[in-house]
Amino acid sequence: MHIARRAIAILTVALFPAALIAQSSTGMHYGLVGGLNMSSMTDMGSTSMHPGFAIGLYARRALNDTWALQVEGHYSGKGVEVKESGVTAKLEMDYFELPMLLRASMSGTEKTHAFFDIGAAPAFKSGCSVSASGGGATVGIGCNGGTESFDLGAIGGLGLAFPIGERMMTGSVRYTFGMLNVNKDAGADTPAVHHRNLQFLFSFPF
Repeated sequence: MHIARRAIAILTVALFPAALIAQSSTGMHYGLVGGLNMSSMTDMGSTSMHPGFAIGLYARRALNDTWALQVEGHYSGKGVEVKESGVTAKLEMDYFELPMLLRASMSGTEKTHAFFDIGAAPAFKSGCSVSASGGGATVGIGCNGGTESFDLGAIGGLGLAFPIGERMMTGSVRYTFGMLNVNKDAGADTPAVHHRNLQFLFSFPF
């Protein structure tokens, strides 16, 4: 219950930028955002990063020439891979994420410039599966019962905004640090598990 109350409190704080954005359409920008996830999970033994993808929408409001607020809503596929004795096991988890970001523009020209993002990403699980393959055979099962339905990540990232024609595109690299344990069975003999996710993203304005 303590974790649930803390998650609700953090979610309330994270939604504050959305309320600010909704107050005015001045300086608003909308578009698509998507790219590649390279994710892993803590305390899972010898693992390798699991590739996935993210795709969704964004709304950004400029506060001044330097600062902006950006809210996103997108699907994000995360997970981890474990290889041992010729068997590859995969844990794949699907989320609907709501990144809430504060963006600061840095050096560059008025059109082309670098920026950094910081913020939080509430994430709601939409699916979970475990599969194992080896010796020409593959088996898979669901894992919704053993994993938490909510996660919260802290985000930091760097990017570059650049014009293509009359549109301003962005490319960025982000790292999301999962702050909540997603393993329902965590205890004395079972470790807590947290997501780690490296993203390579592009955005395209409408």
